Amino acid sequence: MDGGLNGPGPTVALEGTHESGEAVIILGSDAPIQIFRRSSRIEKEILERIHLEKFRFDSLLRSGEVPFEDVRQGADPPDFAVLVDGETSHLDCAALTLQSRRTAYQLFRSLRNEIMQCAKSVDFGSVGGCVLHITFGEGADLPPKRGDKRALKKIVQSIAQFPDRRQEIVNLTNVIVAQGGMPERLPLDMLTGQAPDDLALFSVNLVPDGSLTGAFYEATGFECALGMSFEVTHDSTFAELSRVISQHDQESIDHLLITVGGPDREGYVYPGEEFLHRFARDYRPTCTHLRRVTLHSFMTGEITDLVIDRAAATS
Repeated sequence: MDGGLNGPGPTVALEGTHESGEAVIILGSDAPIQIFRRSSRIEKEILERIHLEKFRFDSLLRSGEVPFEDVRQGADPPDFAVLVDGETSHLDCAALTLQSRRTAYQLFRSLRNEIMQCAKSVDFGSVGGCVLHITFGEGADLPPKRGDKRALKKIVQSIAQFPDRRQEIVNLTNVIVAQGGMPERLPLDMLTGQAPDDLALFSVNLVPDGSLTGAFYEATGFECALGMSFEVTHDSTFAELSRVISQHDQESIDHLLITVGGPDREGYVYPGEEFLHRFARDYRPTCTHLRRVTLHSFMTGEITDLVIDRAAATS
């Protein structure tokens, strides 16, 4: 790997190349952000309008002009009919996301909810003031499903039963500081725990007093994060873009607006997805009907109009 990257949010990522020479970004730690809350999931039509209006807002900020006026509901397809220079344009919305990664975080939220519920009767004092990084399988597997209460409870119990080694961790940290470097062998038994049946592995990290906040910490006394790495490459990004664009290359659609890293139906955004734009902006689609394909990063506001190669229309 060549080095670290700074994301638009609390994201840890590494940039480098495969042995084949293909550029790759490995997404590590990420923290989904709930940018708005509703009592129910956001309807598809409202989510599309949010994408549309955020694009219009960011266009105004960047150029001083809105890209279109007179937004009206379309016939689905298209999602909207808009006015561009006095003429009607048919605009459809799509999203570029890391769906399997989103699924992992959605399942992880179910585990967090289970831990919070159990905190009413379970003592997590042995990991109080710590952050647990929890991985599943080899670090790429999904957390247990929401309905798998037995697996969720096993993970909760393994956290509660983890021995109190906080003072040992403090002592180890002091030794590392005094020596000016890491020891030849880390005492992994001190720093890691495991749930039964290899359901999950977690590392225990003691953080400075006062650095943890939020409802989860208030309920449990500690924090936890999903430990899951994910590779983003040119090829994988191009393949997903090709799939999305081909689905919308229809006679009834003029303009395809692809939102990168937009909110899901629970109002969460995933900052690491913004790195998709770095590869996606190099893609050159071949379209029969679409006149314009625009990438819009929801969090950063970056806007890229892709260069389109024109394909011959088929009768």
